[in-house]
Amino acid sequence: MSAFINWMLSEKPWISLSIILIGGFIWFRLDRHFKKCLIAHANTATRQTSLNLALMVAKGAVAAFAVIFVLQVNGVDVPGMIAGLGVAGIIVGFALQDLLKDLIMGTAIVWDNTFALGDVIRVGNFEGKVLSFNFKSTKVQDIRTGNVVTFCNRDVATIEVVSDWLDIDVPVAYEVEAADAREICAEVARRCERIDSVNSAEFIGTQELAASSIVYRVRLHCDPASRYAVRRAANSAAQDVFAERDLAFPYDHLDVQLCK
Repeated sequence: MSAFINWMLSEKPWISLSIILIGGFIWFRLDRHFKKCLIAHANTATRQTSLNLALMVAKGAVAAFAVIFVLQVNGVDVPGMIAGLGVAGIIVGFALQDLLKDLIMGTAIVWDNTFALGDVIRVGNFEGKVLSFNFKSTKVQDIRTGNVVTFCNRDVATIEVVSDWLDIDVPVAYEVEAADAREICAEVARRCERIDSVNSAEFIGTQELAASSIVYRVRLHCDPASRYAVRRAANSAAQDVFAERDLAFPYDHLDVQLCK
């Protein structure tokens, strides 16, 4: 009890309180400054991701330094305490190795600007829109089903950022004149430009000389998160163009001849 009274009567509580207040002031100033930066870069997803992670690191550093200074002011041997925890730290390190892998991979993602909030990424056979990201995990919404999936960063070995290209292949029978076939595909491209989420569409040219048809390619530029809905609408547009011109989509035929 006397030790507590002596501590209260010393300058240590006031110094500790001053350190905490200064740390809190810096904490809130950082928070306000970064929020202003986020508003200024509201249209830049990559910049927003970097700023959010930088704010996390800065706040963590402020809290860590405040704790260390308070301990030192109150006579705690911080270096000795850290050295004494060396063996325990090794044990904890093994126990938390998965978390460390997440942190390392998360740092690599930020360092390389691999993706940003709002990007559509492909991980294996999974495609989804990035909803949130931190050093431990990435939350992604499946663009096929709308389900929200959370990946541990350590499980993400290869990441592909999906582009805004969407290629639609239009098969046309060999009996159709080449000029007419190109005009048909150009009309499909013009119809596709009217689809919501499509920024532009263009007829690319001949893609393949297949067994029963000539395959032409139309390229759409659209929001990657809407690519499956856009593909369905583009196929419907192609069907409408063929129906208006009284054309059928070619398909493989099997001719059977009976020999007497």
